[in-house]
Amino acid sequence: MTSIDVPIYSDSASVIGSIKIFAPYEQDDAIVRISHSDAEKYSEEEIQIYEATRYEYEINPSSFRVVLNTGIGALRQSSNPSRKNCGILDLKAYVGRLGIKFFGEGDQLVGHSAVEVRSRKISYRDDLRTMIEDITEHAVELAFELRAPTTLKALPDPTHDSQIAYQQFAFLKGLLDKKSFKDALQLVLNRPHERVNSHLVQKDIRKGFRPSGKNLSQVARGVNRFPVPERHPLAARANSLPFTLSVGSSSPTRDVVENRFVRFVLEQFSLFLAGLLEGITKLNRREHSRLLADCNSLIDFLANTLNHKTLQGISGLQRIPISSPVLQQKSGYREVLQAWLKFDLAAKLFWVGGAETYELGKRDVAKLYEYWAFFKLFDIFSQRFPQSPGTLSVLFEKTTDMLGLKLRAGKNLTFYGQASLGEVQVNARFDYNRTFRRHYSIARAGSWTEQMRPDYTVSLWPNDCTEDEAEASGKISHIHFDAKYRVETIQEMFGEDGDSTSIDINEEFAGVEETRHKRDDLLKMHAYRDAIRRSYGAYILYPGSTGKAWTEFHEILPGVGAFVLKPGSSDDALSKFFDDVISHIASSSTRADVALYTADKYDGVKSQVSS
Repeated sequence: MTSIDVPIYSDSASVIGSIKIFAPYEQDDAIVRISHSDAEKYSEEEIQIYEATRYEYEINPSSFRVVLNTGIGALRQSSNPSRKNCGILDLKAYVGRLGIKFFGEGDQLVGHSAVEVRSRKISYRDDLRTMIEDITEHAVELAFELRAPTTLKALPDPTHDSQIAYQQFAFLKGLLDKKSFKDALQLVLNRPHERVNSHLVQKDIRKGFRPSGKNLSQVARGVNRFPVPERHPLAARANSLPFTLSVGSSSPTRDVVENRFVRFVLEQFSLFLAGLLEGITKLNRREHSRLLADCNSLIDFLANTLNHKTLQGISGLQRIPISSPVLQQKSGYREVLQAWLKFDLAAKLFWVGGAETYELGKRDVAKLYEYWAFFKLFDIFSQRFPQSPGTLSVLFEKTTDMLGLKLRAGKNLTFYGQASLGEVQVNARFDYNRTFRRHYSIARAGSWTEQMRPDYTVSLWPNDCTEDEAEASGKISHIHFDAKYRVETIQEMFGEDGDSTSIDINEEFAGVEETRHKRDDLLKMHAYRDAIRRSYGAYILYPGSTGKAWTEFHEILPGVGAFVLKPGSSDDALSKFFDDVISHIASSSTRADVALYTADKYDGVKSQVSS
């Protein structure tokens, strides 16, 4: 559709006007309206637009003034005095519920409205959820490995801080709404663990049953007997028989401690969410409508699960069967146990860097992608260079009643690891937002031009020297990565194969609109590799479909390029690249080549500095 009217509601929920949103020229698919049932099912607004798209708007009545309650400043009012009710809506990388407030005369709030802003480069419902779940899983796993929850006693109170409420729910939803957790519950409900109960029942001796040795003594000594007819085959052996015998019987039961534990876990989850919901209702209900809807949806899911026939008639749990082989090993039960163990920690985990990402239904997908890529790279790095549990304390800080995740855009985090690669011991360093400052000395780490700060840097050097010594002698290798969510295709970054179009710097500075492919990202990778000393690779991570890499020589390094890193897709190519780089660095001949390459590369720079 080319345009749509979004109703403006007063506090009493009556329609008092509208804001008409216009799609860009020849982009009729830039505005979508989903059904009311789908909006409720997915906790979304019915009217939906897209990120990184420029829309125009018109407000009726024209006396209303509009602001966004997100702080992104994406509205630009028309400069025409007679068209103050019109303007531009440019959302950049904003994704999520976009709340809009309307003010009348005297800056009085008169109404509100909302639309859903969807992502283009990834699936809005599936991939975005996957990133949030992956971040949750990695953060909780690492915090759990750190054993931090032993020092945290009280749960934080969400009733006075909307950020805490959003953070708690985001982490808990990521934990409980995972497909693996829901699949585990279905496995428990469809194939529950059962125990066979054995007990005695009274059987009429005249009816068929399988006798045992114990029954013979009952035949001889049992009371309440009746005479055996003279012509009966048993008359020669016994003149009377008891009417009934006590016979063993068995029947399966689901009322076992493992199923009691599953019910207990679901009830604990429900109780906590109910408390969180109560706290949210004390905040501004209109601004937090998305959180309320999501919380209610998860509570309904847990309630429906508790009402399943498998969990009906299950007794209350008297003890936690933590050592049960069923809970430890059986599929379904094992995942429920892990979720319960992490649940308390997830409820206390607060992510400072995620405040902007989750606040008021907003999802800054570009930042979210950068954080998600950090955990993917950190996981690949940690698998190859194991770290002691104490190293993980770099990621977390403890407060009175919270455990803070320190991952934040622009803030440096450093991790060290070590591994044996054949006969070579290799030290490794993984950095998030490491700053390489300008240094003229070629013996020091840094840039010989201007300050550089890649998103992620992996540094490798042999164990026979310190990091500073490795820098000075050229034995260290830096490899850089940048997360580029906004890029969709490899051609957008690097152009078509064989494209010989040059880049006119003067034309760019003159402000002439480019009609060619932008090469800024490729140039930035060259800047990292060429300006930061001892750098042998610089690569873009983006949610596309095709990767590409160039090498300066026949070996894997030095090089520049791009890797596909997308939610739901394999990271095999990136993992293989790490393995190839490690093998390359570990090679004795390569180490000599690297030192020689370093000396040749910076010999001219040293001469210039000394002169």
